[in-house]
Amino acid sequence: MDISCFNMKDTTGYVANLELGDWRPEQVAEMLNRVGYRAISWSMPTGTFQTHGRAGIQKLIQATHDHGMTVSEINVEMDMVTLDTESRTASVTFFNQVIQAAAEVGLSTIKTYTGPIPWNPNALCIPEDISEGEAWRSVSSILRQVLPTAERYGIDLNIEAVFGHLCHDYYTLCSLFEQVESPRLGVVMDPSHLYLYDNDIPWAIRCLGDKIKHVHIKDVVGRLGPFPQSFVFPLPGEGQIAWGPFLQALKDINYRGFFTIEFESFVYYRRILRSDPERAAQLSLEHFQTLCDAIEVDDEFDGASLQTPWMK
Repeated sequence: MDISCFNMKDTTGYVANLELGDWRPEQVAEMLNRVGYRAISWSMPTGTFQTHGRAGIQKLIQATHDHGMTVSEINVEMDMVTLDTESRTASVTFFNQVIQAAAEVGLSTIKTYTGPIPWNPNALCIPEDISEGEAWRSVSSILRQVLPTAERYGIDLNIEAVFGHLCHDYYTLCSLFEQVESPRLGVVMDPSHLYLYDNDIPWAIRCLGDKIKHVHIKDVVGRLGPFPQSFVFPLPGEGQIAWGPFLQALKDINYRGFFTIEFESFVYYRRILRSDPERAAQLSLEHFQTLCDAIEVDDEFDGASLQTPWMK
């Protein structure tokens, strides 16, 4: 398969997570550039933005540009599932401030998710703490107040479907789009979460079409259940995502955005890599490049041609 249309050399990025969150932005950008990445996905926790505001985002951009790289997205860590009206109002205010600040420094993409966040012990549980209907009302209410700001400033607000969240697969994304309409409401396509819910990933990509504004590269092995007992996110190519059909579907919808690698192989990171974020970034890129090289020479290559009996 010819995947030169994706221009992977210039569009492969990395999520600055794990210990990288404690590094200075200049250190992160220098290391990722040296490893071979060309873009960075930065996180902007609520407390960080409230402390540093627009200057905090500008610092991330400057460090990225100083090393010849691009900011592929800003990840706004926000749980939109709440019963508290004051919390909803605070979320709207926060989102609007981040959108305006992002536009003022030249960014065009913000990523978030709906919640509830399963790894947050204070998050509400559906249906024990909040009904599914009320959870949808909370999320849609916040987004309806935020998206006019995104439209005014030309910022894409992209939702990532994540396991355990209200929006967790293709069908729940469709539900969101039925309730909230905006040309600036998009999708971060992370195939690992859709796989856990038995979605036909290439079909979902073709159906979502130009709603897909960003792509995360993350593999998965296992079945839906408690994390990490039931499933884990291994290095790209080590799991159950069929990467050839995945890239073919993106090619079919003329996707031309970033491919951001997200390393979340946490046990491997601690036990084998000894919590070394540079080794994690380097190994992830090597795996993804090997996958792309194999797909280039074999149209049917799916990254798991030697299926083992226990694999789905």
